[in-house]
Amino acid sequence: MPIINCFAVFGNNLFVGGMPGPVPGYSSVDLSVDSGRYWISLANDLDHSAFSLAVCDTNILVGTENGVWRRPLSTTVAEVWPISGDKPTEIRLDQNYPDPVNSTTVMGFSIPHSGYVSLNVYDLNGREIARLVNENLSEGHYSVSWDAGGVPNGVYRYVLETEGIVRNRNLIVMK
Repeated sequence: MPIINCFAVFGNNLFVGGMPGPVPGYSSVDLSVDSGRYWISLANDLDHSAFSLAVCDTNILVGTENGVWRRPLSTTVAEVWPISGDKPTEIRLDQNYPDPVNSTTVMGFSIPHSGYVSLNVYDLNGREIARLVNENLSEGHYSVSWDAGGVPNGVYRYVLETEGIVRNRNLIVMK
């Protein structure tokens, strides 16, 4: 995003809005969950510049010259919750459920040691579609929900990284 017109903060999520970039991959609304180190394009379907941003109830609202664009926060902000149970002995990434995905799916993973964990969803061209986890977590079993309602039908790859180890699986979005 070459020109930033506005920003909004929601928890650890920083949203910025501006002019769509001159090349594919730049959108008029981007999200960072790590203070601006990495960015995720949120509004690839929005051809207009963003002039204002606001978080209202469960939505991110974007003011453009053509009106207001709205997207549920659930499609941009993931919820991670720990699952009780025995201590994991290995790094594991479970198959999402349900698969194929109609709208929302859940992915489970386990980490045997505390540390930085990232879990991202990519399209088959390697473009990041969603950043679901980007934080330090304690050892344990976790689940993450993802609302795929805003992505087109197709095959996607979700990738777990921790301790320098990578695990990945495919999921299918079919509406």
